[in-house]
This record gives sequence, structure tokens and C-alpha cells, in this order.
Amino acid sequence: MAYDLKVRTRFTVPGVGFNSSGVPVNNKVFVAGELDVTSYTTGGETVNPADLGLTTIDYFGLEVLTVNDAGTEAAAGTMTVAHFIPSTNKVLIHTDVDTEVTSTQDATVRFLAVGDSALTAELT
Repeated sequence: MAYDLKVRTRFTVPGVGFNSSGVPVNNKVFVAGELDVTSYTTGGETVNPADLGLTTIDYFGLEVLTVNDAGTEAAAGTMTVAHFIPSTNKVLIHTDVDTEVTSTQDATVRFLAVGDSALTAELT
């Protein structure tokens, strides 16, 4: 695993949100930034909630900006996507939807995550 996670924006949404039991909470946050993968690991990169300043991840949207291997860009017309697997906290990067990119590739992935803040005390 080799990546650099850069949080660019973090903002709270006061008075909005529910925990996993359906109880209203006041600690939901949006976190946006970039995940710069310097050497992709086959099977995905682990991104834990704590890496984003969260205790739980409700939503993790990903947009692949670049993928290359030894400076060679993916072939023209190749669709590259990233998926988050909540049960394992893995970010998987695929080309043409069903083929995982090869190990050691570089990638830049933009993200937007929503979850419970690990940085804010829960007031009840």
C-alpha cells in the first residue's frame, strides 16, 4: 500500500443526520480531497474512516482522474472507475469496469465522503 491522502475540504452539516440505529445526530461531515496512489496494491488500497477524520463512512464517492504504469497512460477510450467496498474499507480501481488495474500503477482519485466526525464530540 502506497498512497497519500489529501483532505481539501471538510465541513459539518449541523442538525442533519442519523446514526446507524436511526437516532438523530449532530456530527455529520462532508470530506473531500484526493487520493494519490504511488504504487497500487492488487486487491485494493485500504482507506479507513480514521484516515478521513471519521468514525463511520456513510458514503464514499470516487472519481478517477489519472491512471498510468511507468508513465504510460491508459489506452484512449479506456474507462477507468474506482469503487469503495465498505466491508473491507478497500478502494478498488478498475479499467473497463471488470479488470482491476495492475499492481504498482500510479493513480489519482478524487473523493467525497460523508460520515460521522471523529473530530467532534457527540453532544446528547
